[in-house]
Amino acid sequence: MTRLGYDRAGCLTFSQDPRYGIRRLSYDAARQLIAATNGIGGATRYAYDDRGRLVSITDPLGAVTTRTYTDLDQVAAQTDPLGRVTTAAYDAAGRQIAQTAPDGVTTEWTYDAAGLASGLSVDGRRVTEIRRDPRTRLALRTPHCTHRASHLWPGTAHTARSVGGSCERRGVRCSPRGSWRDGRDLRCSLADESADSKSRRVRCGNRTLDGWPSHSVRRGQRTRLVSGHAGPDS
Repeated sequence: MTRLGYDRAGCLTFSQDPRYGIRRLSYDAARQLIAATNGIGGATRYAYDDRGRLVSITDPLGAVTTRTYTDLDQVAAQTDPLGRVTTAAYDAAGRQIAQTAPDGVTTEWTYDAAGLASGLSVDGRRVTEIRRDPRTRLALRTPHCTHRASHLWPGTAHTARSVGGSCERRGVRCSPRGSWRDGRDLRCSLADESADSKSRRVRCGNRTLDGWPSHSVRRGQRTRLVSGHAGPDS
């Protein structure tokens, strides 16, 4: 059983569930989360700049993660408590096109004319390529393992079937705009995606992982990823 409590402004201030126990959340005058305290008193604290951007996260042990931003409020770099830096790059449309990890590995994204993701490369090697039908729905996805996932869209019903390698996705649901919502990935692990009214992906995840990662979208861009834990995440 999960119990939730809210303040008069509608902000979540208390939660209790069998998995995470008790958590208490505190906010500043701008309703920005500034502290998340667990049942044994350990507090994770969040700090923001004058534009409301999250600039630091301090865990219960005092370890600090910091972030810097571009002029368009996109995360430019994140430094973990060990001083390791991850950087990001964006195109003129505000879409993320590259991310370099602390070990120097660079991931790059490409987009089609409609602004939708069309491919993924790691250190210059093409990992995944995505093709879509004339209605911009996912039609073919080729991951680096060479298994090809073909998405078959009926003319009227909002369901689809995807076949890839030895795995067949069954009962896939999609939104009226053609964004697939859930099914099984090429390795047959249960996954889920959902999209907003503009067909932007707002949630994707795998139920074998720790919580559902969610994409919060603002001004047409993915701005943050919120995991199953309380508090802002990258």
